[in-house]
Amino acid sequence: MKKNVDIVACYTESQDGEEYITKSGNPYLKMMYKEKGGMGDVVYDSFFMTPKAHWKTESLFKAAHANCPAFEDIETAHFNNLIGAQIVIEVGKNKAGYDTVFKHSPSRIEVPQTNADTTELTDDISGQIADDEEEDEIPF
Repeated sequence: MKKNVDIVACYTESQDGEEYITKSGNPYLKMMYKEKGGMGDVVYDSFFMTPKAHWKTESLFKAAHANCPAFEDIETAHFNNLIGAQIVIEVGKNKAGYDTVFKHSPSRIEVPQTNADTTELTDDISGQIADDEEEDEIPF
């Protein structure tokens, strides 16, 4: 399911103050997304700090229209700079049944539609474009 979301937070540790570290010792962080226009649904997404998983980080930065630093240079501050960005995510269920983000895409910017008539004004009688100079020549 696609959702239009705002990136609202970046976390490097749990509510208990424990740093996010995988069982194999690799750090990771969680991004929090809040759905736009909905009931305020919140989705979390994990980003693992390994060279092999850097593709997902690149996907997030691309969706947010931001340059993604190389794996060797990435820091939490780079993720924090994405807060406030609007993106589209595709969410599905993982093996455990939890919501999981499978894809990041740029937000679609909609061009506002206008009802303004763009036709030129014409003379009511002749159908020709009105000429302001002719009015100067008509004596009253």
